[in-house]
Order: sequence, then C-alpha cells, then structure tokens
Amino acid sequence: MPSTSTPACCASSLKSQSDDWSEIDASGLLIGLNGREGTSAHSDGGAVISFTPEGSIDDEYARLQSAGATVTGEISDHPWGRIAPFKDTEGNDLRLYAPPSE
Repeated sequence: MPSTSTPACCASSLKSQSDDWSEIDASGLLIGLNGREGTSAHSDGGAVISFTPEGSIDDEYARLQSAGATVTGEISDHPWGRIAPFKDTEGNDLRLYAPPSE
C-alpha cells in the first residue's frame, strides 16, 4: 500500500497528491509520479518519463515518427489528458503528455 505521508524535505515542493498521483515542482520543472501497470507480458510496470511539448502533441509525435523514433502506440485521449508513447534508443518507455483542453 502506498504511503500517503510526505517527507518534510518535499512538502514545500508538492503541488498535488492523491492515492495514485503526485506532482512535485522542482524549480520550475514539474515532475509527475503515478503508479503504472505493466504494458506487456514481460513488464512489471515502473517509471515512465513524460514530456509536454511546447506545441501540439500531434505535431511533435509526427516529428518523432519522421525522425525514426520507435513509437509504441497511437496518441490516446483520457479525462486527464493525451499521451503518445515511444521508446528511447535504450528501449526505455517515454511518452509525450498534453493536459486536457479547457
């Protein structure tokens, strides 16, 4: 069961927290932490780094694809935003994230 207490060293940087999501402001760099299930039979879940593009997630995903990035799925829409998964050259899971439109 995840801990719901926040260490004193992090309390001033914590922007939001729930059972499965926390946001930490690291001097202007927003770090989001959430639980993640495995995405394949050999995966146990784990960390994934998400990047928010300055422009459109659609345009940036197309740019990554044309540059030869290993894409692992299509852009998906969720109530909390849009994600576009891909892998780095070492095979680590990464994704683009765009917050929901207001």
